[in-house]
Amino acid sequence: MTSDINRLHQEADQFFARGDLARAREIYLTILHLDPRNAQATNRLGAILAEEGDLSAAEPLFRQALELDPAMAAAWSNLGNLHYSRSDWDEAVACYRKALDLDPDYATAHNNLAAAYKKMGRLGDAVTELKKAQRLGLRSLSRPPQAKEGTGGGLFGWRRRKGEKAPRQ
Repeated sequence: MTSDINRLHQEADQFFARGDLARAREIYLTILHLDPRNAQATNRLGAILAEEGDLSAAEPLFRQALELDPAMAAAWSNLGNLHYSRSDWDEAVACYRKALDLDPDYATAHNNLAAAYKKMGRLGDAVTELKKAQRLGLRSLSRPPQAKEGTGGGLFGWRRRKGEKAPRQ
């Protein structure tokens, strides 16, 4: 069954990356039917809801993913994105820092941390984080996170940018 779930994850991730959120959602729900404790599918389902602008429905899924796997950097980053969207800079920074403690090479989290630092007026810290994101290969730097964006990195990188390594799951 593990190989089936891995195959389904790959298929869903491809639909997600192409912006076919309905098909990706369907597959992630199938994964969760087969494995209700699958933190990655839970997090990705939350990312779909966030991408669609339903942040209140996305938040419990990110928190559930973190209950299932507290070391999931992507879920910490996604939770940071929610705090960012609410202008809760301190909580956003705390979540991005946690994501980076778990995965120091997570370029999108460095970029989003830079955006939060910029909002806080911490420009030196913002520049430092942008440079880290750039060194890690993130090309579109410091685009402020927005609640509904469907291109490239999606909402704060709900979807990974091409060439960026996958967060550890």
